[in-house]
Amino acid sequence: MADTNKPDHRADDDGRGSGLHKFSQFLEMTAAASAVALNGFLGWRLAEEPNEHIAVEIVFVTATANVVLLLFILFLSYSYTTKERKLRKSLIENARLETITNHSASVNAQISELRALISSRHAEYCVRLRAALINSHSVTDDEFLSYLNDVLGMTAQLFSSYTQNPSAACIKIFSPDATKATGAIAGGVPYHDVFTLQRDPHSRQMRRVTDEKYPVYHYSENAAFRSILEDDDYTDWFVENDLKGAGKQYWNKNKDYPRFYNACAVVPVKTYHRSVREECLGLLCVDNRFGGFDEDRCVHILNGIAGDLYYAMGTTAGLNGKTQEVKADV
Repeated sequence: MADTNKPDHRADDDGRGSGLHKFSQFLEMTAAASAVALNGFLGWRLAEEPNEHIAVEIVFVTATANVVLLLFILFLSYSYTTKERKLRKSLIENARLETITNHSASVNAQISELRALISSRHAEYCVRLRAALINSHSVTDDEFLSYLNDVLGMTAQLFSSYTQNPSAACIKIFSPDATKATGAIAGGVPYHDVFTLQRDPHSRQMRRVTDEKYPVYHYSENAAFRSILEDDDYTDWFVENDLKGAGKQYWNKNKDYPRFYNACAVVPVKTYHRSVREECLGLLCVDNRFGGFDEDRCVHILNGIAGDLYYAMGTTAGLNGKTQEVKADV
């Protein structure tokens, strides 16, 4: 609800503009009236003056006075126009900054809300995991994939708001058997092949044919995955806002990718305190057509979500007996 007591600075600006306009009009009218009065007086003197030389001087004085008054009126008009333009420019800039500020606040609120929803959904799934551990039960693939579906759907929404571009999200995992929903392995990268474990609901429908065309491939056939898993700079993330513009610096086994995106951000799904070379369950990816990803807050948000996914994926795989050396505290 708007604060009706909040002063409207734009109204103040409009008042200043109106006052400036009225004052300028007053000066112009005064100058014009002075010109008329002066011309009338000098005209009367000219009519009454019998001396020809004095009459010539009166004509000269009249002409000079008219020129001076005309220049004065032009100066007033120019000054007013210049100040009015500056004022209008200031009003437009203030309105633009106000719009940007309000928009940024709205976007930040959306991001915070979606991050809270992701954390809530994760906490809900953790309750299910604890119950399964206590009762020595497994978690079904349907339960696990439903959790991933919800988290990735909200992640896609979050980065659509963050980048102001419709975004997609997915999880790639390493597995010797691409039919295993929870076949991720802890302890480095024991398998070189990756496949798409789950996508957000919207992109899953849009990219179904592509996923069937490229079901499994070596991680090094994607520049982003190779960069994270092999490069010596130990940068555990990959961000690029113009993949086509990257030229030979970016390659992808999926030759259909330009149909769907030209920018992406990727982080490993791992625990917070270990490097990707020590432990990695998979890769969390977001992408869109026009970019807007950064290497600071964007990566921070993605790492937070990836940390939640690491716990959920590792613990689920441990419960179902499909992992090696997974250690997760519940």
